[in-house]
Amino acid sequence: MIKNGTFKSVISNKAITPTYYPKIDRTSDLLRTASSSTKTTFSLLTSNYYIAPSSVTFDAMVEEAIYELNILVVTMDPPSKVDIITSGILENGEEYSSNKKNAIKAFLEKEKQTGVLVKVASKLNASRLDAFSRAVLSEEGIFFYLAYRAIVGHEVKDTSGISAKILDALGVVKSYINTVLVDKVIASENLNVSDKEKVRVQNYFSDREISYNSGEPIKVIADYIDNIKSSGSLYQLVVDFINSDKVDLKRGTDKDALAQKMVNYLVKIGYVHKGENADANPILKNDEAADDFDKAIKGIGPKYNKKFEKAGIIRFHQLAKYKNASLKKALGEESSVFDYTNIIEQARLISESKFEELIALQKTI
Repeated sequence: MIKNGTFKSVISNKAITPTYYPKIDRTSDLLRTASSSTKTTFSLLTSNYYIAPSSVTFDAMVEEAIYELNILVVTMDPPSKVDIITSGILENGEEYSSNKKNAIKAFLEKEKQTGVLVKVASKLNASRLDAFSRAVLSEEGIFFYLAYRAIVGHEVKDTSGISAKILDALGVVKSYINTVLVDKVIASENLNVSDKEKVRVQNYFSDREISYNSGEPIKVIADYIDNIKSSGSLYQLVVDFINSDKVDLKRGTDKDALAQKMVNYLVKIGYVHKGENADANPILKNDEAADDFDKAIKGIGPKYNKKFEKAGIIRFHQLAKYKNASLKKALGEESSVFDYTNIIEQARLISESKFEELIALQKTI
């Protein structure tokens, strides 16, 4: 019972000393946190397409890539039936870029797909999704992009069919994420990677499973780039051989480790691979395209592109090795007063992936 503001025990008449706690002031930080939390919870609970996010924390680059992908698809117009299936997400993002937001979601709701998609979201939410799938599908923009891919691209209309196609398409999302991670690793580690090497690395990781745990993407991608740099085209030659139908490997074989062992052995015995020396053999193959000088380098147009190609200069790193006088001689323009210094410098910055310096230089030209 309570008497005169003092608690008394029901069992004993001995008074129990009251316990007092200091008052906690509601600071502006606490108020902002409470407001943000309430707003977030409210928006999640009111969404008809809510899929619980993953409780697992991925590498910061992975989280960033997922967020950026969601922004990309939210600002995309609905792609054509063919493009949504055959083109990559980035290609669709560039081709169907729009100032409108949630155009794909609006299209599906206009087509009266709301009911079935609510069921799809509920079905996926209740299923045993892995952490990455939850992280991806909890982003509403990505959910609608994949739903559109199923409904419009594959012409699937039922709940089970749409759910299955969405799960199948998560491989497409992983391919996009891995490609973006290559760019992020190269930028964050300031790696000297040529355009051709970057495409090779992106193609390599586009169809491979890699760990998204903290620190893993940098380690795996940077190690692969180091292998290419240290072994040149020999490493890629070995990788292509291992992945061909000429090799029958035991299930579970670590192909990357095997490739590195093979390269180390070939280097040890003195093997020299001469297959991809651009300076020794600058002539283009039928299936090989020259670097886009006229698109990347300020001061070069289609006319000069043909001059460079005719002289066998088809790569940024090749052009970067010249001086003004030697380049004029290679082009047969010894008497020309044109100065190629800025063009050569731009090629060098591109070949060394120093794009911030490139932009600064181009602003002064």
